[in-house]
Amino acid sequence: MSRARVLSGRASVETEQAMTEAWHRFIDTLRGMERQDGGADSDRRGALAQKERLDVAIDQITALIDLRRNAANGGETPRASPPVEGLLTPPSGVKRKRRPSVMSASPAPPTQSELSSLPSPQVRAGTPAREQKRARAESEQMPLRPGRKIVVKQKSGAHGGKVKDEEDEWILGIVRKMVGDKRYEVQDADDTSLRWSARLRDILLLPDPDAPVSSPSHPSNLEDFPRGTQVLALYPETTSFYRATVVSPPIPGTGMGRTARGARPDSSAKSGQYRLAFVDDGDSVLDVDKGYVIMHPGDR
Repeated sequence: MSRARVLSGRASVETEQAMTEAWHRFIDTLRGMERQDGGADSDRRGALAQKERLDVAIDQITALIDLRRNAANGGETPRASPPVEGLLTPPSGVKRKRRPSVMSASPAPPTQSELSSLPSPQVRAGTPAREQKRARAESEQMPLRPGRKIVVKQKSGAHGGKVKDEEDEWILGIVRKMVGDKRYEVQDADDTSLRWSARLRDILLLPDPDAPVSSPSHPSNLEDFPRGTQVLALYPETTSFYRATVVSPPIPGTGMGRTARGARPDSSAKSGQYRLAFVDDGDSVLDVDKGYVIMHPGDR
């Protein structure tokens, strides 16, 4: 479920009422300004009174704008219309913003040592041997089976094209079927009516617990990411993936099949979950299930 959907039901009625009251206060202020507008321009007291009322009006319209902005952010995010027939290109201009959820408990504040002692982000160099190993592992998983959860790229920018300085967004998707050479029909995991054709290069593979144990995608054959690694992870209470840094991997034995090489016991580690510091998220450290954390595509 997207963050916007969690917030929309509870906020809409209260926000609409607050907006109506703010609007009436604004109109009353404007009417008061009209009643005061009877003195000469040289009347200092009249000018001061007019300025005070104008300041109040500005404050009220600012509050009204904030209410409307909060309503827009807290309501259901507009989505592209589902395809009528066939497949379309990925829906564009649909962003799932990271906002506090009224349904979620606030994350525990990180201790000083958690972030201050975090090493510089580790980038795993794409050596020829590593690239060959990754390519071989991915090829052994083809074709992707219907129903498999994936991370799929959603194009940024509305119908006018890519928005400057805005990155493409990665979202949680589900494979429906193969539709051509290195192309798959996929659907939005948050809205199954949204389907489109995605290129294989716009798909990232999640661990697949339903795969055979011999498959390279099965969790038993994967290794935990060590502290400081740059990853792409599912932001809590959304279906969007963002760059993050590993603060601590899962408790050894509760993560993937292989514990991170060189990993040391971490007192803040949790069972089956990574503790992550997301980019542009302040000092928050959030818990994310091990099955929704993968290597960041830029660091592969």
